Order: sequence, then C-alpha cells, then structure tokens
Amino acid sequence: MKKKIIVFLIIVVIILIAFGLRQCYFKNSEENNNSNSSSTAEIKVHFIDVGQGDSCFIELPNNETMLIDSGDAKHSNVVTNYINSLGYGEIDYVVATHADADHIGAMAEVFDDFEIKNCYTSNVKSNTRTYKNFVKAVKNEGIKLQYPHSNDHIIKENNLDIKVKGPLENRTYTNTNDSSVVLQVSYFETDYLFTGDSEYQTLLEYDLEPIEVLKVSHHGSKTGTSKRLLKILMPKYAIISAAQRNKYHHPHIQVMNMLKNAGVNIYKTSESGTITALSDATHLEFVTEK
Repeated sequence: MKKKIIVFLIIVVIILIAFGLRQCYFKNSEENNNSNSSSTAEIKVHFIDVGQGDSCFIELPNNETMLIDSGDAKHSNVVTNYINSLGYGEIDYVVATHADADHIGAMAEVFDDFEIKNCYTSNVKSNTRTYKNFVKAVKNEGIKLQYPHSNDHIIKENNLDIKVKGPLENRTYTNTNDSSVVLQVSYFETDYLFTGDSEYQTLLEYDLEPIEVLKVSHHGSKTGTSKRLLKILMPKYAIISAAQRNKYHHPHIQVMNMLKNAGVNIYKTSESGTITALSDATHLEFVTEK
C-alpha cells in the first residue's frame, strides 16, 4: 500500500514539473513572439496624390495615425476615401503645416469624416475663408489648436520619434510658407523630413541632420531647395508632390538637377500617383500607385 502511495506521489510530482516547464516554455515563446512583432512593426507613409498640393497619411507602428496636410478642397474626396480604404475612422494627429489652401483646403471635410484627437498648425494665421473653415472645424471637433515649435516632440517612445524642427519659438515669420511646421519622423534608422512650403533659407536655420527620405519643400520650387541644404540632409530619396503640367512649372529644373547631382532617388506624384514608403528596423521600400 505504501509503495502505491509513493508511486502515486512521484507521478503527481512529475506531472507538476512537466506542467511548470510547459508553462515556462509557452510564456517565453509568447514573450519572444511579442518582441519580434514589436521589432518588425512597419511605419507606412502614404504620400497621397492630391495634384498641386500636399497630403501625407502615416500609419504609425504604435497603431496610431497622423495626417500631414490635406491638399485643396477639390481633392477632399481623394484624401478621405484613401484613409477610409485603409480602414480608419479616426486620426490621432492632424498637422496643418501652414495656412495655404493647397495644404489645408480639405481639412473641413477631413474633420467631418473622421474623429480627430489632436491638431497642430503654424501660429501664423490667415484671413482666408479656407483658413476660417479649418479653424471652425477644429472648434466643432471639441479640441484645441496646438502651435508647436522647434524641439517639441509630438511622439517620443521606444524607436519612434516625431520631432518638430520648426518654426522657431521666438521668431516672427512674414509669410505663411516660412511659418510651416517642419517635422522629422524617425523610426529605427529611417528618418523622414516633412518641410511644408518652407524656403531653404528658413530650413537652414533649423537643427537639421542627415535623413533618408525628404518631402521636397514647396512642390519642388527653386526657393525650397539648395545645394547647401542637400549637403546637410544627404537624403537617399526625395518625394515631390505636384500636379502634371502645373502653371508654376513645379518641380523646377534647377531643383531636379540638384537632386540628381546629389545622387538622390526621386519619386513624383505627378508620375507615380500615390507613393507609399514602408520601413521597419532593417529595410525601406517604396510602392507606387502607377
């Protein structure tokens, strides 16, 4: 009888040990899987084709989203339909780089179609109906406009950093272009610089560093890019958002030559349609609509 009890107890101990080892194994496996998942999460940066304007929608690796500019009013359906097609009903961060209509013209429709949690813009205001509609849309959403300046961080966590490069805090700007909110979005080793319509003299005042992807300022205008600027940024890729055969002749041939001479790979929405950059800890690739 005693032998049977001892055998039984030994079996119970063996079962308990085996169960404990199994739980430990699956816990470690789950932790490894979660670690691998977080390290390989992608950031998806969509440069939406809005003709002669700017709009970029970003799917962040922390499952949040950001919209930088909206293009003009006539492209409102392009922007809202595109974001809807990705399955989103809300946007965590909206950045209106400055007050020009080709950057904020569709903002009122964006605020109508999506729940917006935060909104940032330049502190240089405008008396245009477009700007007033934008401000009204923000107010109706029940949130406050925020006016960021250099060295602010919209997000700073783990390997993701969205840092404001400009405008400078105590600087007075005489035009809306130079007041543009300039953002650097960094994820692991890949850095994206969003320049709005800033002129290169203004950009050179900021704390810039080498990047991988440059959203070329002011649709490729010759006032937005210089050799000195490119020498500091050393971009590998450039995105130019402009319409085909636009009346401004953007991108300017001088800018195209500077980019080519610097060895930069150029993507244009006028040729490729919407351009999506995908990057994680180890790779960067581009997908084009056309």
